[in-house]
Amino acid sequence: MRPSLSAVLLSAAAALGAVAAGGQAQKRASDVTRLAIVRAEDARAATADQLQLLIEAAGAEASPLQAMAVRALGRLERPEMVTTLLPMLDAKAPGVRAEAANALAQSAGTDPAAVKTARDRLLQRLVGEQEPDVRGAIAESLGRLPIDSPAVAADTEKALLGVASRVEVTKHLDKTAAGGRIVGLTLTPTRVVAVPVPALAGALRGLESFARGRARAGQGLAPETVDRLRALAAPRGSPSARIRALALLCLLPVNAVDADLAAQAGDDPDVQVRRLALTSAAASLATLSRGMRDPAWLVRYEALLRYGRRFQAAEGCEPIVGAIGVTADHVSLLAIDLLSNPCRPGDKAVETLLDLAAAVGQPEWRRPAHAIVALAKAAPNRGRPMLGRFLQAGQWQSRMYAANAAAQWGDVDALRSLAEDANDNVREAAISGLSRIAKHEADAVYIKALAAPGFQVVMAAARALTGSPDRATAIAGLLASLGRLTALDSDSSRDPRVAVLERLQELGSPVQARELQPYVNDTDPRVAAQAARVLTTWTGRTVEPAPRLRPSPVDTVTEEDLQRLARTTVRVTMAGGGQFEARLMVDLAPVSCVRFAALAGQGYYNGLTFHRVVPNFLIQGGSPGANEFVGYSRYMRDEVGRPSQVRGTLGTSTRGRDTGDAQIYINLVDSPRLDHDYTIFAEVTRGMEVVDRILEGDVIQKVELRPGR
Repeated sequence: MRPSLSAVLLSAAAALGAVAAGGQAQKRASDVTRLAIVRAEDARAATADQLQLLIEAAGAEASPLQAMAVRALGRLERPEMVTTLLPMLDAKAPGVRAEAANALAQSAGTDPAAVKTARDRLLQRLVGEQEPDVRGAIAESLGRLPIDSPAVAADTEKALLGVASRVEVTKHLDKTAAGGRIVGLTLTPTRVVAVPVPALAGALRGLESFARGRARAGQGLAPETVDRLRALAAPRGSPSARIRALALLCLLPVNAVDADLAAQAGDDPDVQVRRLALTSAAASLATLSRGMRDPAWLVRYEALLRYGRRFQAAEGCEPIVGAIGVTADHVSLLAIDLLSNPCRPGDKAVETLLDLAAAVGQPEWRRPAHAIVALAKAAPNRGRPMLGRFLQAGQWQSRMYAANAAAQWGDVDALRSLAEDANDNVREAAISGLSRIAKHEADAVYIKALAAPGFQVVMAAARALTGSPDRATAIAGLLASLGRLTALDSDSSRDPRVAVLERLQELGSPVQARELQPYVNDTDPRVAAQAARVLTTWTGRTVEPAPRLRPSPVDTVTEEDLQRLARTTVRVTMAGGGQFEARLMVDLAPVSCVRFAALAGQGYYNGLTFHRVVPNFLIQGGSPGANEFVGYSRYMRDEVGRPSQVRGTLGTSTRGRDTGDAQIYINLVDSPRLDHDYTIFAEVTRGMEVVDRILEGDVIQKVELRPGR
């Protein structure tokens, strides 16, 4: 049927209106500044105007800020944004298409409908996409999306293998379905050319995520995928060490690295590849023995760790004792820890530990502290007389380790003494030990600890009061603690307040409902939600949280800040000697850079420590309390993006989305499992060897901002 004249006119008018509206949107978008996008994203597009600004800027083809706006939409992590982002996959600029692929996966999250829409469109876009970086971004995003069926898993794996191989992916469409529906994928050989590194790296990052998901589901990878990955992981499989390492990271979760590949990769020229080879459960004793003689500490550490887990019981502790050396470093401390496991008498393990523990009280506290904990397990009768010297040690870290040893020995008196320590980290360790040994006989200790300034102490005390028989005293202490913590008006008090509310839910009753009612309107949505759950449980009627959110972002950003910091180098000087420098990634994480630079400029980090050191993973520091839970009083927004968590990158430590409290971490190795969950805001450009030497408790003397051109 031919359309009527009126219908044609209406259609034409609508088209002209759309063109005019589009032109107006383009004009508005052209007026948008980088700062406006940063502020709208930092506020998480809380208003309709902010959201509209981001949408219009993301659709402005001629704008140099289009990719930035697309990234900002993805960071909202709203499934409803998937349909808004779909057209950006066809943008003219490759950088915009790559950001759109990442933003689709970020927006979809775990929402089934959004995930399906995003996956179908990414698979469609992959067909015919020629830009290597965009193909890599699409592949990585496909690998991140949740898998809900064997068919989806097969199609996803086939697409990822296609990008990582010399093949193209073609689609089969069901043309009878509305809009067309993908019903199958086929790999079609193309001319024999090497896969460009950006595409290959993206495919492998996607396969790494996919493989971890398959492993959690008890599944493996297809034989052809394993073959391709094994070929890439071999020493001559790729000229790029990063590609070889990524291939191993794909194979390891599904136990597809056999002894031969582990031995080959164990001789690779690249340190990271050699290290990863040793993590295979199939790595032979000979391969691990070579690793323990490697010039790189990262490889020696991994080899020693795997030897301890797999061969120590049968082969003895002689290599472990030999690795202790004479100074504290990552390998030495690991060796001491491993001596807590059984050794043969001829290995002299216990004697070595006794000699090390006897050095308690000296400036270097780490080796004695690790030794006393190892002795508590390996030789409790011989080591216990030494505990008293640790209880009196001047370094609080020595007393904290002593609390762990006392818990192993079941020494309630020592733990009660340490639970009154002046340092809250010592108190936390002691209370955690008491709760396992003395249980509710020490409830008075836990209730008293609810008044401690350290958030971690309050959390340990609240957990220890689980099932307390003295409910009335415990409830009074919990309510007083909740009020005191709330009065601090600190975002970082979220975790202890939630812990206190959880214990009140168990021990309390409707009698306390009136005292808890105000917390339904707390400024922290997690606290408000937990308070509502408590009241719902107590009263039997549904109580909805109604948090009073703070009206505006804490951090203020100016264009001058962004321009200045783009030329700024961060120099960190360690109190024990050595410096390292880092470049701020202002384009990717502007608010994070501004927050870090502002605090550094105020001297916030001077004198703080790296309190968490996990060799062959990361180091973390910047807490005034030298622990995970004490940080800056105001949280900041995450700025998660496409860059991977590679060795030398600096990130924001969080305990859930948007909970950065100024604590930072530095990746010691490539850690793709952290990708898309934590903000990267800088990278080390000089002095990584200094970072490698940092041990638990090392002090940051100062952090300086050095302006450049």
